[in-house]
Parts: sequence; structure tokens; C-alpha cells
Amino acid sequence: MAVIRFEPELIHVRQGNVVQYEGEPIVTGADPTYRSEMWFDVDEILKVINSSTESIEAYFSMVVRVEGRFVFGVLYDPPDPQNILSYYPTQVSHDAESTGVHEIPFNSFWTRETLGERASLREAIDQGVVGFNVYSGIHYPESEAIDVAIEIEGDWDNQTPSITYPIGGVMRNINEPIELLWVHNSPLLQTEYHIRYREKGTSDWMTVSGSSGSKTYRIPANSLNIGEYEWQVRTISEYGFESSWSSMGVFGVGDLTPDPVIIEPGDVVPVSDLKVVWESENQEEYQIELVSPNGVVWTSGWSNSDTEDSVDGILQNGIPYTIQLRVRAVDNLWSAWVSHSFTVDYTEPAKPEFTFVNDNEKSTITVYIDNPTPTGTDPDVISQNLYRRTGNTDWIKIADSLNANDYFVDYTPASDTVYEYYVNIRGDNETNADSDVFNALVKVKRAILSIANELNKSIRLERVRTRSGGNNYNATTRIFAGRRLPVTEFGESVEGTLDIECLVNQDEFDLLLNLIERNETMLYRDGRGRKKYVTISNISINDEFINRYSVELPLSEVDYNEAIV
Repeated sequence: MAVIRFEPELIHVRQGNVVQYEGEPIVTGADPTYRSEMWFDVDEILKVINSSTESIEAYFSMVVRVEGRFVFGVLYDPPDPQNILSYYPTQVSHDAESTGVHEIPFNSFWTRETLGERASLREAIDQGVVGFNVYSGIHYPESEAIDVAIEIEGDWDNQTPSITYPIGGVMRNINEPIELLWVHNSPLLQTEYHIRYREKGTSDWMTVSGSSGSKTYRIPANSLNIGEYEWQVRTISEYGFESSWSSMGVFGVGDLTPDPVIIEPGDVVPVSDLKVVWESENQEEYQIELVSPNGVVWTSGWSNSDTEDSVDGILQNGIPYTIQLRVRAVDNLWSAWVSHSFTVDYTEPAKPEFTFVNDNEKSTITVYIDNPTPTGTDPDVISQNLYRRTGNTDWIKIADSLNANDYFVDYTPASDTVYEYYVNIRGDNETNADSDVFNALVKVKRAILSIANELNKSIRLERVRTRSGGNNYNATTRIFAGRRLPVTEFGESVEGTLDIECLVNQDEFDLLLNLIERNETMLYRDGRGRKKYVTISNISINDEFINRYSVELPLSEVDYNEAIV
């Protein structure tokens, strides 16, 4: 337990019928009186009371020199309108012959709000009490209060401060001041701090102190060695309560890595591929950014000593770019970012035209790419990648390494769905260009099952007699206490099923059974626009007349990525 003592901010004696309140003369009454008024910093007292970790005991005490009867009371702020420096009697001496020195200690008070009951110091302050007075009547006009104090006894814990930075081995620059930051965790204000730090692995601390509420300390630049350091802090609060040392923070001290020198690219790049080459010393890690007028378009970085990096087909013709590069040497900090700006100027491959053959019998779209013959500085086409999408979905690559004037058969379109296609053309001068976008659609007759990774292996089911299916949305319903109705939560997964029953002849049956027994993912499409990647884990077969079979196929929808890498 500890004791905190408060002395009044103001003690004075008022006499007569005129007193000063906030600088203005105010008439208080006709009776000449003496008042010893004692005003306290009640906000500070409340803060101390509320910050104790255990229940507190608060005592008011004073010594009164008085001739005869006196009244001890409490002062209010704001004062009562009927009595400007309002008080309410708290303790009364009735001994008219009692003169001399009186010692008055007690820990509870009568206030105007608690008449008949005694209030604690906290309750009295909450009701507006800001101080105390000694009041003597006209028959005993002389009284004076001395040695006035409020003492609060309690337990106050200046909790361990929390270090915030630097921690976790973060590297700091030896050539700059190193700032240590912490949080003081006591409701009582910090008045002092003690910092100690040392090189990790050593036993001697460097200790510094400060007499302030600052939560930061700066170690001067170039005052440490290159290496790893640990540090701690403790604080002292108002009224002298000292915390324990904080947890240990660890930080590294290093020098800046010398700036790298960018060798490539030059000022003008004549291709769409980017190659970055640089020189650096003792490199352990690097980071690269490629910036266009629209922002960062490519980043790269590895923890190795390589001094070159590249990416194909990223540079657009006529666009200015900036390369930003930084490196980090072993046991050092990152270098500054170095930049190099350049422009791109090359001859793109000529754009091709598309011709589509929409085969409703085979339910395929064949894309014919018509590349014009190069003229002048036009590059020859060395490869082409074909992309497709429907609606507002993302473009996916469905074919790569196509030759000039090549074609591609798309076995996957859904029935009566518009698809968009374009190709990215690669020239022999290391440049790329995109074609215009072209549209096509096709109808799917009946129903088709194909092997997903070998789409030309398929069967058309001519006589599908029934279809039924649905989705399971992975919902869980729970009942909670206090709720009249249940609550349903949905997961991310969806289980889709489609059950079909079809009639097949002997040849179709053999082909269907052969495809199913490959135990692979299959693509199902039909004339109603369904397109699902499915697996078939079992079938039911019933003999029909004239060498025909009724086959029931339970199709389970699965995730499948159509795009090629």
C-alpha cells in the first residue's frame, strides 16, 4: 500500500460581507464572518482514486486555530445561487469554550445531496465538491485552518510499458538516429523513463534516462556498431511509481548497400520483351518494378545474387517506362531505389483476320487465322496464342504456339452462346501484338459427352429421354438459444448433379462404355445450353428391344480449368 498526499491549490481567509469569486465582487450576507477556504485539484484526485488497483481509503485532515464554535463544510463549484461560495456543514463543534488548536481527520462527509448519510470522497467530488472551509459565526469571529491535506491510501501499479519499435530484428541505418518507441501503460502520467540497450551476446548495458513524458528516445547516429542489439524500457509515473522492465526488443544495425548500376535496357527498346541487367556488390536480394504512365505493371524480386531478370511481351509500343531497382547486400540495409527511363519503339506484327466455321453437326467452332504477308519492316509471325471469353468473364488461353495462317477447333462452346476470340501474335523481332476481337456461336444438337483433355474423343447421345438435376449449396442450419427461428449458414462449395437416361444402340453403348471406363473428367453439353465438367462414378444398364440399351448416367459436376498455361 502507498499513500498519496494532496495539498490544496488555494488557501485563504475571507472576512466581511464582500468576497472575490472569479475576480468579481459579490455580496454574501450581512454577518461578518471568517472563512478559511481550501480548494483542491479534484480532477487529479479523481484520477488517482480511479487508477488504484485496489479499494482506496481517503482521509481529509487539517489543524484549526479557533476561538469558540466553528463549522466545517464543503465548497461547491459552481456555487449555489443562493450562497455564492456555497458550503454544507459536515462536522460541527458545539464546545463554546473550546478554543485553541483542533485536529480534524475523517474520511466521509455530509453533503447537500446526501443529507443524513455520509458520502465518500469520490461521491462528494462527483456531486461537485471542490474543497472545504472552516466557518466561524459572528460571536466567535476568528478561525484559521493550517496543515490541510487529503491523503489517499491504495495500491497503484505502474504497469510494464509496451515496446513498439524497433522490434523483431528490423534493420536500422547506422548513419541515422535510431528511434526507440514505447507505450506507457499507467493511467498516471509518465514523468521519467529509463532506456537500456546492448549489443546482443554481451552483458554490459548502456543506460540513459529522461525526466519527461516523452515515449520516444533517439540513439544518436553512428554511435552503435554494425550488428544486432537488444533494448528495454521502464517508466516512472506521477507520485513515483516505477514499472518493471519491458520485454526485450531486438533490432539490427547496418549500413546502406551501395546503389546498383543499371546496364540494360538502353534509352530505346526495339522489342516488346524486357531484359534488365545491373551491377551490384555482394548482393543477397533484389527488387524490380516496371512503371508505366498508368502505374506499376510488373514486379519481380528474388533472394539471390543474380544480376539480371526478364519478362516476355510486356512492353507496349510507343509507351514510356521507368525501371526501378534496389538491392540488398549481405548483413546490410536495402540500397536506395535507382531508376532508369526508356521508350519503346518497334514494328509490330500485322494484325490477322479471322474466319469461323460454325459446325452445328459437330457442335464445334473452327477458327481460321489469316495472317497477311509481311512487307517492309514487318516481322514474320513465329507463334500465336488464341484467347476466348464469353460475356464479361476473364479471357482464357485455349491454344498456344499456333503457326502463321493456322487454325484451331474449339470443341467446348455451349449452345447458342456468343464467344469472343483474339490472338496474340509473336514476331521474329521479339515483339507482340494483339489482333482485333471476333465473335462466333454454334448450336449443340442433342447431348455430347467428351473426354475433357482429349475433346475429339466424344459421343453424341441422340436419344436422351429424361434429365433431372440440382445443386446442393452446402447449407447448415442451427438453432440458438434466445432465437425463435433457426439460422442457416452457407459454405463456399456447391455440389451440382445431373442425372440423364438415354437409349443407345450396340455401337453407341460400346463407345459410351469405353469413354466412361477411362475414369477421367468429361465435358457434358446439350441443346439447352448446359455445359458442365463432370465425372461418372457409376451407371445403370437395362436391356431394351432390338439390341438397344437404356443407360442411366449420374453426372457429378467438378471443378475444371479450361485455360492452358
